[in-house]
Amino acid sequence: MVAGILRQNNIAWSFRKSLVVILPAASRYKELKFVRGILENDPTNSLAWLYLVWFVRMYVKDFLIDTIDTELRDVTDVLKCRDNMHAWCYRQWLVAEKHQNGGDFQSAVSIIREECNLTGQVLADDVKNIYAWSHRKWTMERFGGWKDELMFCQQVLENDIRNTLAWNQFYYNTLVVTLYIGGVFEKLTTF
Repeated sequence: MVAGILRQNNIAWSFRKSLVVILPAASRYKELKFVRGILENDPTNSLAWLYLVWFVRMYVKDFLIDTIDTELRDVTDVLKCRDNMHAWCYRQWLVAEKHQNGGDFQSAVSIIREECNLTGQVLADDVKNIYAWSHRKWTMERFGGWKDELMFCQQVLENDIRNTLAWNQFYYNTLVVTLYIGGVFEKLTTF
């Protein structure tokens, strides 16, 4: 019943926000479970995703890194099944938050590997999933890993030469590798 009321009712979510602010810290885990339960039943509920992002951002300091890892696992399950822009955006925020809390080089390398594996699995099922391609691009922009991405794009294009998303990624990565990493950009700007 509550999930039905909260389906697309912005006023109900706003009211919930005002109640959560006065909750003691111990009750915040229950609120997180409540919202996760709504999203398990209806992963396309955009207001629930927006509320979840607000809630975790607001109280991220109350949660341990284990909670962020759990959220990453939960959102991964959603991403493997559906095209869900809100879930991808939420995952990006979680990954950035996790990296910020433990942001060394090893962390960046493991993030690149983890995110590329995830998007690779999604793209294996649906090679034209625009959200997965966007997430790969975001990962490369934020953490690097361009050269491996060129090989991935080449493999996808060998299977489907008309895949415009793979061509866009390939072109973008080629530009980044040649201009920024290859030093061409500095040469062009110092004439």
